Amino acid sequence: MRKDITIILIGVSLVGLSVGYWAAATYLPEWSGAEPVASQIEVRPAQETQAASESLLPGRIGLQFSQEAAAVGDETVVQILLDTGGRTISGFDLFLEFDPEAWVALAPQVTVSEREAFVAYPVNEVAPQGGTVRLSGLTDLDTGFTGEITVGSFLLSPQKPGKLGVTVVFEGVGVGTDTNLAERGTGQDILGRVENGILEVE
Repeated sequence: MRKDITIILIGVSLVGLSVGYWAAATYLPEWSGAEPVASQIEVRPAQETQAASESLLPGRIGLQFSQEAAAVGDETVVQILLDTGGRTISGFDLFLEFDPEAWVALAPQVTVSEREAFVAYPVNEVAPQGGTVRLSGLTDLDTGFTGEITVGSFLLSPQKPGKLGVTVVFEGVGVGTDTNLAERGTGQDILGRVENGILEVE
């Protein structure tokens, strides 16, 4: 009887050692000397997800100077162009930046378009010291606006030669603190593209 018990215990011990070695080889390869598990698995790169392209949104806001070139001290007009891309909007927010050391603002506000596309402009400010322009427009709630329009213009004077620009602040779709076009009914920002204005100054 004791001999049989001894054989059984030896067998159990061998099984335990085998299981222990297998566990060590699998989970602790650096201890067992076995090839690391990671090297035995085919590593596939994560599939890239296509980000929503801003160019897929139809709205556009651009800046256009009244002349292609100017001299230091000249007066130049910067026009603000808006295109809804076939969508209907209920309003817009416009944020522009320019270098106050390169430009002098000649008026404290944007001269808005005489067309009745927008019935109110809650914000209209040109800050020469900070080098910013802010303009917000609202449409009639019953109609909205669809199409292209020159929203307005403002006056600048270049103070040094070179390529001088005015930038449309646009950080991405849905950012509430930059330039945007609000679609009527949904409130979705449909601005997909902006075009900065650049003037060659001699």
